[in-house]
Amino acid sequence: MKIIAKIWGAFMILLFAALFFSINANASTVSLVPNNESAASQNKTTLQRAINAANAGETITIPKGTYYLSGEIMVKSNITIQGEDMYATKLYIDKGFVSPYIQISADTGLGVSNLTMKNMSMVMNPNTVPIIDINADAVQEYGKGTALDTNKKNFSFIEISNKYSGKYTLNTPRINKNLTFSNLNLDGELKGDSGIFLGDAENVTVTNSTIKNIGAKNGISLQTCSNITIKNNTITNVGRSSIFMYLGNKNITIENNSMKDWLQRFGVLHYFQLINGGMTKEKARETTNNDSGIYSYGPANEGIFIKNNQLSVSEGKKNPNNAVLAKYGVTNTQSIMYSAIRLPGTKDSEVIGNDVQLTSPDAYSFLDVNIKSEGTLEQGSKNIYIKKKYLYSR
Repeated sequence: MKIIAKIWGAFMILLFAALFFSINANASTVSLVPNNESAASQNKTTLQRAINAANAGETITIPKGTYYLSGEIMVKSNITIQGEDMYATKLYIDKGFVSPYIQISADTGLGVSNLTMKNMSMVMNPNTVPIIDINADAVQEYGKGTALDTNKKNFSFIEISNKYSGKYTLNTPRINKNLTFSNLNLDGELKGDSGIFLGDAENVTVTNSTIKNIGAKNGISLQTCSNITIKNNTITNVGRSSIFMYLGNKNITIENNSMKDWLQRFGVLHYFQLINGGMTKEKARETTNNDSGIYSYGPANEGIFIKNNQLSVSEGKKNPNNAVLAKYGVTNTQSIMYSAIRLPGTKDSEVIGNDVQLTSPDAYSFLDVNIKSEGTLEQGSKNIYIKKKYLYSR
């Protein structure tokens, strides 16, 4: 009996050892240098090597701590990148996490599938990434492709897209698939382009995350995506829209998100973008901008389901773009105004049970529907089912 017991005990030790090894074979903790900005390039290299070396199904964990990273970080398929804690794992970055691509203008991208990113904070480095300040003279350069656009500003925290793809067609493939983003805390500190940018993607969830203080554009941007769920997120103080869907998106569910104070900088940026694109100042001064918290910017958007969200502007807050534009000769003191939800060029969609509070003198509309065109495509808003919960304006 003793011999049997010893054999059994040895067997159990070997079994537990095998199980321990198999579990940890698919997990690794990356060792970064904390609290040291001079180690930013080293940390980026260390993390990139860990991603490159990861096997399919592997989880890469970044431990608690504050880490600086410098340079673009390229993700890949079939891995998880996670922090140890949503707030205690904090990354200061000057470029984003991006999907694989070949850097030639005609490339359609390599795509990434079965990627998860979760449980961490990211902040745009306050020392190396300039603020997008609509009150500064440099704002007049927006749209020229000069330093204001390219000097570490025109990037998102996470960009999974066809980075160098061409224009949308009806048969544009979704090359990025099965993506999960959860428990992320993204603070732009008034820098960068968007919080999360997804292009040509399908089967994606963005949940339980906070996105705030985004510089130029949107909390979450979608382009030619399908089967996307955006749920239980908080998005505040963004340059343009809290959630923006540009062209060719299908089956997008936006549910139970809290969005506050959108369109804080894009009105001024858009004005100079028009001028630097060739429009006369006189014509640009006549242009209005009423971008919304949730913006389905068609055409070819369909199946957009907007349910039980909260959209609000700070009590009595005027839109900050108008005072700046007045300095440049725009006499319309309400050329930039708040809309809650816009669905131009969108069809077969639902807006149900949303709580909208536009207590601003620059409130324009709760819901906007009209025709949208892009190139040879044109589509009007149609088959939109609307059931209100609570709308309040003053």
